[in-house]
Amino acid sequence: MGRRWILLVSLGIYVASMQYLAKADLPAIFIFGDSIADVGTNNFLKSLARANYPYHGIDFPNSKPTGRFSNGYHTIDFIAKQFGYNSSPPPFLSLLQHNLSFKSNILRGVNFASAGAGILDPTGIQLYVSFSHSFLVFFKVGMIVGRKYISQNEYAHIRVPLYVRICQKIMFLQFLWPFLLKEFIKKVQEAGIEEKLVTHPWDVVSLRDQIKQFETVCGNITEVLGASKGNSLLSNSLYLITIGSNDIFDYQHSLRSRAIPPQTFLATLHDTCQPFEVTQSIYYQHNDLEFESQTILIYTMVEDLYNLGARKFGIISVPPIGCCPFQRFLKRSEDGGCFEELNNLAQAFYDAIRDVLTNFSTEFVEVKYSFGNAYAMTTSIIHNPLTFGFKEIKTACCGNGTFNGEEECNPNSKLCPNRDDYLFWDWFHPTEAASELAALTLYGGGNEFVTPMNLSQLATIPIGI
Repeated sequence: MGRRWILLVSLGIYVASMQYLAKADLPAIFIFGDSIADVGTNNFLKSLARANYPYHGIDFPNSKPTGRFSNGYHTIDFIAKQFGYNSSPPPFLSLLQHNLSFKSNILRGVNFASAGAGILDPTGIQLYVSFSHSFLVFFKVGMIVGRKYISQNEYAHIRVPLYVRICQKIMFLQFLWPFLLKEFIKKVQEAGIEEKLVTHPWDVVSLRDQIKQFETVCGNITEVLGASKGNSLLSNSLYLITIGSNDIFDYQHSLRSRAIPPQTFLATLHDTCQPFEVTQSIYYQHNDLEFESQTILIYTMVEDLYNLGARKFGIISVPPIGCCPFQRFLKRSEDGGCFEELNNLAQAFYDAIRDVLTNFSTEFVEVKYSFGNAYAMTTSIIHNPLTFGFKEIKTACCGNGTFNGEEECNPNSKLCPNRDDYLFWDWFHPTEAASELAALTLYGGGNEFVTPMNLSQLATIPIGI
């Protein structure tokens, strides 16, 4: 409770009028995004981006690893709790496993978020890589070798495949030492095993596909409730979206194989947001896999949700991802500083999405939104950790190596005993304590962190269709 009240005072939440933050009558919550919001979607995919093994979930009820990249609950869970839910709505792919109850279960909301997903369709599919020929082959070899020796996996009893570990190590090597891979690829080609390799090792559900899943949900809601009541439920529900970090990470990694200056990326974010256009060819180029130069419109994706009935949007921006333990490790500075190039991209991304939302709500006046500035919230904690009850803001609670940022959280990781003192859970994601602070700020914070209104205010606005 002490940490909660520290947050209420420090982040401008209306302590004097807590009754104003009473739970609104919110029909349903629909969630879109990446690993910050994924509550188990990727458990149902052939994906390396999974968290359904220890130490993930160590502080979740019964210490259950649910697929959340956290020691416990996500920010999305705590937001849902503010509206009277026990946690986030279940994943769409989980609900599909129960045909008899699917139509009734979706009436209170669905979580579509998928770890590794981005705004761009190819984001995350190739494991944060530059799509260079060398990495793809090296990665695929790891898949084959890992499967061959799966019986020797020391994690087999907790379902952490050895090939996952091998591929994650390969990802790390590719990022730091791409020149080593060129020689390896030469040997692979000489051995003639290239054609035997797997093509797409990491499945994610892109934002575009998440919206397609939501379209299926909309049809079922209309079938159950009828057109009028169905439209009313959809228009008065809350649509939470947290995405964009993986697009920036992928852009960063693409620099290893193609010299694209950050200014080009920033210009793309700023200059084409009416609507916001991003051309895939700016990010990725691969010698053998031709990615068609396709324009992706964030504006259009939001419009797709609008056309399906969405009216209340809660958007969470990209945090200062250059300050996560993995990036601090990669920078290798004496003071353990942040990777400011990534932070600059995150700030520019915030500006671009802000313009998208302003333009969209101007064109469609019945649309209401709350835009959370995760960058400002996180930097406030980094600059004043003790004010918010944190003691460690550089090192991850679970991991290995420098800042515990050299390796993903796993059963052999170093694990901190005092998890509430840490800002970061693993090499990329926040702890449950940090997630709760973020949720309370998004729900009841002031304009410094949430504009033009917070989520509690957004939820009380009636929408008539």
